Amino acid sequence: MTISAISNAQPTQAQVKNTQKHSYFNPANITGYATLASGVGSVIAIKNKSFKWHKYLAYASGALALVHIGLIEWFHNKKKNSNNNVN
Repeated sequence: MTISAISNAQPTQAQVKNTQKHSYFNPANITGYATLASGVGSVIAIKNKSFKWHKYLAYASGALALVHIGLIEWFHNKKKNSNNNVN
């Protein structure tokens, strides 16, 4: 029985799929950092006794947090369903 050389081995489809480049655009990162920035801005506004800006930034932070969680759950569901379809 002969043993084939390693250089002749063909990569499997799973190995090819793992080496593909991913997109640099990730909306979950953008909404996460925007939530963090508006939350910090809200804290700075209340320290400076600017209640109007504190309120607006707090609402923006809450809305962006909800969008952020929604995106994460959507990506999680999308990945779970794609893994189920492969099997």
